[in-house]
Amino acid sequence: MKREEKKTPTRSERFAVVMAMLQETFCPEKPISSRKVRFYEKILEPFCIEDIEDAAEKIAFTKRIHAFPLPADFLAYLGIDENKHDLEGLELWNEACRLAFNSSYPSENETLNRAIEIAFGSWRDFGETDPNNTFDRHHFIGVYKMMMAEEQDKKRLTEDKGKLLESKK
Repeated sequence: MKREEKKTPTRSERFAVVMAMLQETFCPEKPISSRKVRFYEKILEPFCIEDIEDAAEKIAFTKRIHAFPLPADFLAYLGIDENKHDLEGLELWNEACRLAFNSSYPSENETLNRAIEIAFGSWRDFGETDPNNTFDRHHFIGVYKMMMAEEQDKKRLTEDKGKLLESKK
């Protein structure tokens, strides 16, 4: 008798199970469309499936409104605020991971190169990190947010200096 081997579910299959679980929990009367599943999967693509499963479990335990969770609910539990710089930082992280995977760095994007240098020391050191490492991703996004805050402060100071000079005329 031949022994059946269990097939390991793919990321997409596991994601579909997460979405079905949330649908049954928050809106059992309304089936979830495959289009919605694909949309959420695309938004959450940068995150490993284990983190998504953990976030879904936390949402199920803490969400008080009886409505299907929004992508922002996932992002909040995955450590990404709805803040513009968090999302920009995540996009840069993904770009850096693609460049490192293809060994095609440094980037033409000087902001990305500077963030990599500040966060990891060099592209070579970044290339030795695991792209699914949550700590490294959060660290990189934090560095990017710090850079953007400094840039905004410089811009504000320049504007204030210009206003001061104008008022003295």
